[in-house]
Amino acid sequence: MRSLITHEELKEDIIINIKILNKNHLVIQSGDNLIRHFEIASNRLKLIDKYVGANFETTMPLCTVSPDNKYILSPSESGKPMLWDVFTGVQISLDHLNLDIKGPLSVCDWHPKYNLILISGFVEFCPIFVYGNTLSEAECKIVAAQQMVWY
Repeated sequence: MRSLITHEELKEDIIINIKILNKNHLVIQSGDNLIRHFEIASNRLKLIDKYVGANFETTMPLCTVSPDNKYILSPSESGKPMLWDVFTGVQISLDHLNLDIKGPLSVCDWHPKYNLILISGFVEFCPIFVYGNTLSEAECKIVAAQQMVWY
């Protein structure tokens, strides 16, 4: 059985990314530079919040959702990643990461088990930045042994 779920917010817009948070919540990223959080109720989408800030003019990088479904991380052409709390809509500052990227970010991802994020972009030498909590030696070995899927 297949059903079509639509919403006025997405009318005539290109959907570029859909993340399923749980059986009742979706995050939809669209071509109008918005990331939207929807609740699904009775085969209808109810808009919960909009996350604005990660602007794109030439590329369409994809946002990612944390493994616990509490945060949305998005790259941006400004060179600054954007982070939001999914359920409060509050933007969380990432200034403490001291990123000084002079070019667009195009990729971000979250490790499925550990509190590690990856950020990269089309800038000189295409650096890859990995941020996370300090891990013990045993935890580092576990992470290294796992096959991590990055873009």
